[in-house]
Amino acid sequence: MLTDNAVTYIGQLAGYGYSGVNGAIGIQTTGSVKSASILRNTIEHTGYIGIRFDGVNNLIENNVVEYTLETMDDGGCYYTWGDTSTGHVLRGNIAGHAIGNANSTDGTWTGAHCYYFDDKSGGILVEGNTGFDCGIGVFVHNSHDDVIKLNTLYNIRTAGVEMSDDAIDGTVSDITLTDNVIVSISVSSYLVVLAGVALSTTTIKDNFYCAPFGDVVMEAEKKFYNTAWWIETMEPSASWCGLEDYSGYVAKQTLSGNLIGNPGFNASADPECWYTWPEATSALTYVSECPSDMTGTCGRWDLLSGSDTGLLYDTDTFSVTDGECFQIKLTLGGGGSATDQPAMTASLITHHSPYTGFGWSWRVSAPSYPKSAVRTAVFCADGGDPMVRLNLNQAYRDQPTLYLDNVSLVQVSTTLLDPETVVVLFTNPTNETKTVAFSGYSYKDLVDPTTTYHCHLTLDAFSSVCVFSGEVDDDCSGCALLLPVWWLCALLGLLAAEISFF
Repeated sequence: MLTDNAVTYIGQLAGYGYSGVNGAIGIQTTGSVKSASILRNTIEHTGYIGIRFDGVNNLIENNVVEYTLETMDDGGCYYTWGDTSTGHVLRGNIAGHAIGNANSTDGTWTGAHCYYFDDKSGGILVEGNTGFDCGIGVFVHNSHDDVIKLNTLYNIRTAGVEMSDDAIDGTVSDITLTDNVIVSISVSSYLVVLAGVALSTTTIKDNFYCAPFGDVVMEAEKKFYNTAWWIETMEPSASWCGLEDYSGYVAKQTLSGNLIGNPGFNASADPECWYTWPEATSALTYVSECPSDMTGTCGRWDLLSGSDTGLLYDTDTFSVTDGECFQIKLTLGGGGSATDQPAMTASLITHHSPYTGFGWSWRVSAPSYPKSAVRTAVFCADGGDPMVRLNLNQAYRDQPTLYLDNVSLVQVSTTLLDPETVVVLFTNPTNETKTVAFSGYSYKDLVDPTTTYHCHLTLDAFSSVCVFSGEVDDDCSGCALLLPVWWLCALLGLLAAEISFF
């Protein structure tokens, strides 16, 4: 039994210490360990994993693990591996700030997750845990017979839950995902991803999803879904919330004309304004038979037979400086089917080699033909270059057709809305009941917005709750406001106008 320990600053010097894959770990049980209890430990700042729990039937409960993978990659705050690792229970734990060292990869991938069940492990109960600020909240990689329920996963960088079967070592099967709260506050992160995993091998039901700033937030069987479409076609027992806005910014003033050369796909304009690459994978034609709400001609963009990816870009380049903000707006429609929602990804990229981006990628969905819808987002560039273009990508489509019209990209001034103050996670990482006070206003419960926390809320030991900003409450008194008054008023106005719960 390992209980009530504080473990800090382990394996902070990259390349030093224990040789092999098990160095720089806070707490570890080996494959021969059975029925161990790891309870109420606090682990912070490890070079690699926080708690590695191999063996059989181990209980990992009410631990707090934060700031892991500070010098290494491909691990988690909590991690297990191998066919001898079975029957574990993870309950009431908190995981956060899995960082990862991108210097040891291609500079982009870190594989730093909250809860990570790896090759051939299985039979794991994951119940009532909290995860935040990780690459993936719960990563089921070639693991089987796991039950993931009643967890809260918030502000996850890549996906709240990902089930990945890469056919290398083990198979994902019989995974249950139920009654979880999964919240994305990023424009680019997913809520649920099934990669190489058939829906028929899983049970997914009764979850609560919230993606205030994202649109395409589910991927399964090489198809993409926004939250409403996922629930309508795949998980009718689920519930969700979301803002209509797709970004963390609000445009205040337009500072430029349209940077797109042929926004209406006019056949009489320069046909080279839009270009598909490589030409063997997709084709663009200017057509007059367009979805509703498109006027005149539109662009019909088809993936060609045998292709599962396609790139379309505007050849009119423009200059971007670091921190400049833009608003993109377009009318989008698609082929689609009862189980396939048309979707694409938009980004800015340099028009020369090496082709680099600017920290923004927007996945956006389209109604099925003959419908169309106007989509918009505001974003700011992370970096700059004198020759930049707009890139559009579509991939993995059963009916690979998209219709585009009225594409607008303009420079704007913005009001920054911090997503972490729109939807907020409160945690209690202690063994005692904790009361959190918010003087001056109240919050509403994210899952049940009929529940209002007036001035404070009380959390049980090792628990968490997601809330969203509510109304100014004159009955509250005490310390200063969490947000400046001007910011709060602006935020409340946005929420009153645009938040909707379903």
